[in-house]
Amino acid sequence: MRRVADLLGKAAGTEVAGVLKLADGSVAPWKEVLERTFWDVTDSIGENQRMLFMWDEVPLLIENIAKRQTPYVAMEVLDVIRSLTQDFDNVRTLLTGSIGLHHVLKSLKSAGYKESPLSRMELFRPGPLASSDATLLAGRLLQGEAIIVDNLEKCSGAIAALVGNAAFYVHKLISRLPRGTTHTTHSIAAVLDTQLADLNNDWDLEHYLTRLDEYYTADAPLAVAILDTVAISSSMTFEEIRSTANSKMAVDDEKLRQVLKLLCKDHYLDHIGNGRYVFYLAVVARWWRIARDLREVR
Repeated sequence: MRRVADLLGKAAGTEVAGVLKLADGSVAPWKEVLERTFWDVTDSIGENQRMLFMWDEVPLLIENIAKRQTPYVAMEVLDVIRSLTQDFDNVRTLLTGSIGLHHVLKSLKSAGYKESPLSRMELFRPGPLASSDATLLAGRLLQGEAIIVDNLEKCSGAIAALVGNAAFYVHKLISRLPRGTTHTTHSIAAVLDTQLADLNNDWDLEHYLTRLDEYYTADAPLAVAILDTVAISSSMTFEEIRSTANSKMAVDDEKLRQVLKLLCKDHYLDHIGNGRYVFYLAVVARWWRIARDLREVR
């Protein structure tokens, strides 16, 4: 990369502990490295070509910068990202993360940040699969792994439904099915329950509960009460959630609406037709009931 090499000088292409250094040993200025990198990409690709820059865990990056540097440095990073998306039309930027950027923006706005870094970006959820596609994937995996089932169509559909059509969990559940036995829809569900009930499992769903305290702070108890309520039913209306939550704590309607909206933004819940709320992923609802010792009401 020519422009970046010019910036780094004799130390071009070298790094120490992942940090780019200038010839005098000082740390290369991050803003100029980013801008020069985008210029290098633009210079290197053809006029009718585009580059897709996929940048994972950006919210966590911004949050860590705010904590380790200052909120003002984090604000500047967001502004530079927005500027790069405006100035380089042939470079598309895909920002992803396991926490919502809205949490980070909330803390930055309380520190005086007034910009809207997402004004040029489209917000979307990358999944899960359509039910038919998840079922097809499950069927192909069962056949490819030579796992014996009593009915391929029913078992494939059951696997897709159990994990909410999420491809990652389709793969994971099938990888845990014992070989050398004939599986049914019931035995597959039993395997999943055994996996989720194991306190040493590697499904990494515990963060759905533990991160509530950090990002919902004083509203975390209300968020837990809402999730406990929705987890035991196939779907619930606002009025039903309010009634059940009020039996556990005094709930203000507007606060309840705010927390419900956040839970939907964070992909805990989904707001579906007829004003009803459901868990976004069936596998998370199933884990939540097991982890919280709740019984589903049918």
